[in-house]
Amino acid sequence: MKLLYLIICTCAATFAQAQGARFQALSMEEARREAGQQGKLLFVDCYTSWCGPCKQMTNAEFPKKEAGEFFNPRFVCVKFDMEKGEGREIAARYAVNIYPTFLVLAADGSEINRVIGASPMEQFIKKIETAIAPRNDMATLEAEFAGGKMSKERTRDFILRLRDAYRDSLLTVAADDLMQRLDDREKSSADYWPLFADPRVTPVSSPRFLFLLDHLDDFKQSAGEEAVERRLKGFRGLDEYLAAAAAYKQGNREKRFLLDYAMTLYFSREKSREIADELFDALDDRERVDTTYWPLFHLLAFSEWGMTRFDYLLEHKEEFYRTRGQQTVDQSIRYAFLHKLMMIVKGHDKATEQEFDRMTRQVNDYRLPALAPLVTMTRAYARRDAEGLLAACREAFPLFDDNLALNIAQPLVLFLKECLPAGQRDQLPALVADMSARLKSDAVKTLLARLVAS
Repeated sequence: MKLLYLIICTCAATFAQAQGARFQALSMEEARREAGQQGKLLFVDCYTSWCGPCKQMTNAEFPKKEAGEFFNPRFVCVKFDMEKGEGREIAARYAVNIYPTFLVLAADGSEINRVIGASPMEQFIKKIETAIAPRNDMATLEAEFAGGKMSKERTRDFILRLRDAYRDSLLTVAADDLMQRLDDREKSSADYWPLFADPRVTPVSSPRFLFLLDHLDDFKQSAGEEAVERRLKGFRGLDEYLAAAAAYKQGNREKRFLLDYAMTLYFSREKSREIADELFDALDDRERVDTTYWPLFHLLAFSEWGMTRFDYLLEHKEEFYRTRGQQTVDQSIRYAFLHKLMMIVKGHDKATEQEFDRMTRQVNDYRLPALAPLVTMTRAYARRDAEGLLAACREAFPLFDDNLALNIAQPLVLFLKECLPAGQRDQLPALVADMSARLKSDAVKTLLARLVAS
């Protein structure tokens, strides 16, 4: 009976494989040659051994009959583990870093398009059909968009294709461009609902999400109330925002209301700062240093380094000392500086030499000596001055707390290990060990030890 069971299972598996998409055990070069000889395209399943969605496609979707009927006449199908053998070269060549990724290639190996992620075969086939449709290859779409000749509807479809390909930077550019070309009626129509319905196209931090909130009734009429409610499920503070937005539209400009309204706009940095600007301009100096409006100067959303309100906090810190206390005020000033410096080291922000000069003047003028070594260190890193950075780190590392060490020690140390002359590089272990000895977190200490040892 066991033998019969094994025979039946083997036959079933063989039958499923025969009727499904046929993946051949070929090298990339062999697959390209085969595709050229047969006049087909090349379909490459880029997977890893640990990827669950990859296994789902292999075990449940590609064996389906409709998969075989679609793929086998059109493609030479191959698959490669991106972490083994030739797969590593393919991953590097085609910049594959999300799994599963499915490459659609011409016989010469040039990329026509790609589809990312698992989905039921019926939906997956539609994605591949779209990917191989005439003039739908990514190179053509990008050139058409760059040329400024893409229609509104095609731009919408292009944005959704960029979403599927995880091309988030270009997606944002295309979405911003399209929103400028659409009027409010078009934006809230059913035709463009897919852009607002998708959290990756319309994240809560984008102006598009604010438009969605401000036109809920229009979207409910065009897309359906259920679809809109599903899109907003889990969004924190919706009722509070809607009430505040309605009051603002009706002309409420009470100062405390403006502060509350700005706070409800936590998800929209641009709009929240617009309301904060309005409030700041409406306050006199006595009100500005009052405890009531401290969030305008304390929260990074409203008072990052370089902003008018942060400059005001520095210039009036003695007055703020009297209302908020010196420790609280100094902590806020330090945090704003550190946030700016960390963003520069982590590559999320930049600073000109003039801005570094301004930081240095502020540190001196407003008596903030503990920040001086950190500014000098960040300037040296931004200049890519390895020897200057080493000297600055000797002064700055003793000032690191666990948070600072966790956020920026790694890029600093890696840069020094790579760029310092061998004789100076030997100083790094002792320098990092001295910093580590002052920290509290064992996890951060372990990270630093591994960083030096690697």
